[in-house]
Amino acid sequence: MTLRSIKQWLARKREPKPTTSDAVNAEVARVQESWDAFGRHDPLWAIVSVPDKRGNRWELDEFFRNGALELQHALNALAAAGVTLPRGRALDFGCGVGRLTQALAERFDELDGVDISEAMIAQARQYNRHGDRVRYHVSASAALPFADATFDFVFTKIVLQHVAVDLQRAYVREFFRVAKDGGLVVFQTVAKSLTLEGTRFESPVETPDGTYTIDMNLFPRDDVEQTIAAAGGDLVHTFTDGSGGEMYESRFYAAMRRARTRRPS
Repeated sequence: MTLRSIKQWLARKREPKPTTSDAVNAEVARVQESWDAFGRHDPLWAIVSVPDKRGNRWELDEFFRNGALELQHALNALAAAGVTLPRGRALDFGCGVGRLTQALAERFDELDGVDISEAMIAQARQYNRHGDRVRYHVSASAALPFADATFDFVFTKIVLQHVAVDLQRAYVREFFRVAKDGGLVVFQTVAKSLTLEGTRFESPVETPDGTYTIDMNLFPRDDVEQTIAAAGGDLVHTFTDGSGGEMYESRFYAAMRRARTRRPS
């Protein structure tokens, strides 16, 4: 080893390694840039990537009917397991253009949709059919822009899988922070690959703004369940669904927010 190579090695050793917070913030920025590009150019296909719908070929009514059907399938599975859907105020995380938000608004008094992409939220507001009962928010952060114990119900589907697992954990913790005591949190993510080795899989997508990726990030079931428990949730049901196709095991988790410990006054 030459003196120069030793100095280079020592310099690399002294460089500060990115902290988990740095990595999470970098992932938020990456995801926002990607989904803003998708939202500007082919938003419906980016959300539901059916091959023959690429190039803005989704019919809007068909797209929203697809969302209502997917939501009903998830709620049917919960009902079959004896899980009761609350009423009141609900959150649709990663709402995109409001595909599931609009369907959820048929079942709740108030609905908030939040997404990382301004381009997606602009269209969600345009497509809203429920007036002031539905509110849309942009949030490019690992922290949700809501107070503790705000929601009776938190829901997300085909969202978490597209971000790195550290950010998935952060968002799951946030779900239980913003859920009311006794509130229900229901979310889907990808537990494992059925065909390939690895934990993160990137699919490049060409847009007029450049090439971005739609990623699949594995969040193993044991890790998810530990994250739920540590965040203050009690798992009440978990079930597989077909969102991962033939390549991935996609799984829903339903958990109740435990009562927060009250400090004596």
